[in-house]
Order: sequence, then structure tokens, then C-alpha cells
Amino acid sequence: MLEYFDQNFHRYSVRFDGVIEAMEFLRSQGVGIACVTNGRDFFQRNKIEALGLSAYFEVIVTSGELGVKKPDPVIFNTALAKLGADTKDCVFIGDNLKADIQPSNSLGMKTIWVDGSVTEKPEFVDAKLTAYMDFEKIWSAVQRQCSNE
Repeated sequence: MLEYFDQNFHRYSVRFDGVIEAMEFLRSQGVGIACVTNGRDFFQRNKIEALGLSAYFEVIVTSGELGVKKPDPVIFNTALAKLGADTKDCVFIGDNLKADIQPSNSLGMKTIWVDGSVTEKPEFVDAKLTAYMDFEKIWSAVQRQCSNE
């Protein structure tokens, strides 16, 4: 059953509306993009490819390849090293407060929390993205925060 799941799940993966436009926008801004994801390497890479996103990432780091998973700082630092980036120059975009946002914030990155609910943004989150259609506006606001520091 696991083999069937591995071979077929990616066929049913659906990209959020506006994600490609957000990736194109980042690319047009010259932003280096990395993907840090928990899961088995083969499975995650298959899913990223099926969603049409692999070409946008300069770096993909999976917990399956490293043997550690988010929120462990090792996975974030590995992606940063492969990207050749410093935390103070990075914005981490994620949907899980505990696994994505808290650890990246602790490492010194700006954060964008992807959450489609009406949940209030916690104080440690720099920005909240409820729909990718608003990505450019949210990105600009976070960039202004970076400039003011």
C-alpha cells in the first residue's frame, strides 16, 4: 500500500491558486528560493515536481535526505548553506507555526505565515498570508520591515 501511495499521491496534489505567480514574482526580483520540507525524500521531490514547482527552487532540502526534520535548526541551516544565504537576509514562508515559523524566527529570519483562517497573527510572526493572490503586497511589507532595521 505504501508503494502505491508513493507512486500515485503526487498525481492528486493540487497547487494553491496564485503560487506560480508568487514564484514568478520572486524570480523577477532575483530572489534565491529554497524549499525546506519534512518527509521522505523521494515522496517530497515527486510532489514538488508534480506541482510544477521544482524549477523555481535553487535548493530543495528534505528531512528524509538529512535524517532530521523541522523544527530542528540543522535542516534550516543546511538549506541556508546550500543557498549561500545569511539568515538576516532571508524570509521563511511556511504554514506551521511550530515547525516552520518559530524555528526560522529564532534563527533570525523574517517570517510569513501561510494561514487561510481568521486566526489572529501571533506576535512573533512578521506577516500573515491568507491567499497567494496577496503575495506581492505581503512581500513588499516584509521587505519594508527589513529595510527599516
